[in-house]
Amino acid sequence: MRTWRAAGLLVALWTGCGSTASDPSVIPRGNWGTELATVECRQIFGCCDSTERMRFSFADEAQCRQMIAGKAQKDLDQIFALGWITYDGKAARRCLDESVAAGCLRIQFNATVGVAGPSCPQVSRGTGKLGATCEDLDFVCESSNCLSGSGTCGPPRACPPPAPCAASQYCDEGLGGCMPVKADGVACASNVECDASLVCRLGVCGAPLQDGAACSLNSDCISGACIRSSPTITACGAPLPDGAPCMLVTECASGSCSSTGTAPNTCGPRFCDGL
Repeated sequence: MRTWRAAGLLVALWTGCGSTASDPSVIPRGNWGTELATVECRQIFGCCDSTERMRFSFADEAQCRQMIAGKAQKDLDQIFALGWITYDGKAARRCLDESVAAGCLRIQFNATVGVAGPSCPQVSRGTGKLGATCEDLDFVCESSNCLSGSGTCGPPRACPPPAPCAASQYCDEGLGGCMPVKADGVACASNVECDASLVCRLGVCGAPLQDGAACSLNSDCISGACIRSSPTITACGAPLPDGAPCMLVTECASGSCSSTGTAPNTCGPRFCDGL
């Protein structure tokens, strides 16, 4: 089981050696910390109001950029100096551009910002050959697969990212590859195994439930919301509007369920929504 002890270094994976600083489509490795901090801090101070920004430890945007840039660059430089990764500076630029395009949606209620996008996993490549020691760190392996049992780099996974399978297929690691999605009534373990029009409920692919039907997960419902009227009673229904009592963030149209003081939880504006 992977421990993610190096979670603080993962951002640094999306970095390395660029070609030239004059090429706007490239982020040189030495500029990564500054570029990353610019994106993250602009999101924090552009999306969060003064109360929401209290969840972060920055007095102002200048301090935010200084602190994030220094740590990100140091983490990257250490990993790169060890020879654990190679780098694609163009993918690094795309990664940050994709994060900018996502806007305020990247900020989570636990005050996590981060950068992510389809290009981010393509920015760095591990240098570890098959059998090389990797402990529990996928990113140091060429295959992006550090075997949890041996702590060594293994072969590529059956369906490697970023686009492992066609739209009409799903990845079955047990069978070692992409398999056709399943039809109504066929046994399943998760929604990804079923046709796009179906969901996996009680271990079988089937049509999503109508409003009022008992449910377990949001994905069970055609409305996309499984609403709890009590700790033990749930039913499909429309996502709840701001001000409605709630138990989980997934019940709210805004994606935010919180309380103030001793008041019960209610749906409200999303954290750092830019409004």
